[in-house]
Amino acid sequence: MGRRLGQHFLARQSILNRIAAAACDEDDPVAIEIGAGKGALTECLLSRARKVVAIEIDPTICAGNFAMLWMPAVWWCRKPTY
Repeated sequence: MGRRLGQHFLARQSILNRIAAAACDEDDPVAIEIGAGKGALTECLLSRARKVVAIEIDPTICAGNFAMLWMPAVWWCRKPTY
């Protein structure tokens, strides 16, 4: 999984926390994440916003995030196949 679409996945928690803090205030109603990848930033955004819309076009990554699909505060979206 990974680089065919130019993806780079963040892993350092301190960086993820700083990005989430810059992206939304605590208790924001919704945060939108484009290119959600493996969901590392999604989890940090969930600690701040009430809901997260996570958009990912890579179907292999969306399949890997199946467990997060059941989180009521996360809406996973992916590019529709026509």
